[in-house]
Amino acid sequence: MSEIATRIDNLHLEDLKNEMHPSIFDDNEEYDMLIFRLPVIDKGVHGKSLGFIFTKQKSYFYNRAVAI
Repeated sequence: MSEIATRIDNLHLEDLKNEMHPSIFDDNEEYDMLIFRLPVIDKGVHGKSLGFIFTKQKSYFYNRAVAI
């Protein structure tokens, strides 16, 4: 994801880093951003947000473990 990292708006980057962000699709000129929140059931029920960036050439999963 490093090649797209410099093109992501800082506010979108904050949204991608936010583990509690609600589902959203944001359509932009350079890229589109999808964050969706899924229910996770373990010792209780809680939500988990997953983020994706789409360009005309590629798609990227935002991995918080190796986040930019």
